[in-house]
Amino acid sequence: VFRCVKYLEGKHDREGKNPKIVIAGVTITFLKKTFSGALISLLDLTHTPYEYNKADNIMTVCGVQIFLIAVADEGMIFGYDVYAVFWDEMDELPTATSMAVMKALNDRARQNIEDSRPPFIVAATTSQGLKGAYQTYEEFLQKDISFILIRGATKDNTSLPPEYVQAMYRIYDDKETQCLLEGRFISVDSGLVFPQYSHSVHFLPYDMYQS
Repeated sequence: VFRCVKYLEGKHDREGKNPKIVIAGVTITFLKKTFSGALISLLDLTHTPYEYNKADNIMTVCGVQIFLIAVADEGMIFGYDVYAVFWDEMDELPTATSMAVMKALNDRARQNIEDSRPPFIVAATTSQGLKGAYQTYEEFLQKDISFILIRGATKDNTSLPPEYVQAMYRIYDDKETQCLLEGRFISVDSGLVFPQYSHSVHFLPYDMYQS
């Protein structure tokens, strides 16, 4: 987000308006504790001036407006024409809701900024969620929609001690390593016939053939 803001500094859309960015999460409270909280810490650390309208959840940094929005209900995503969307914890939502939110956010990412790449969405998630993120990934593949998948491998996290990372690789089996340490969409639970399996939803506490 910070790099995007610096990239957009001094630019305008075709109507002469300043660039707008959305930071989306399940709830505003969750965002303030995680994503936006980290952004504010970075702004303070780099002595970057900013304005924060806490009542409307709008930040202004280098002339770029940043809207914090909750996406638990896709019907509440309206009124924004933005250049970029940064969506945190995509798989915290139910599968159907997550996919509906993706479509709603895509409808809002339509602010064209002069001398810039087209508007875009960045969605972050864990690989073991296997819900809306995985379904969106599969849908994009099937419909030949352009996207970039960036896997966050544990070994690439320079903040972790090397010996800790090495221990993690020794602890996990091959499937767990691919999912939990290398960010691949793989179900680590045994006995699953499909990756979307949820015990609370799909398990019957009786033998259906004897009912």
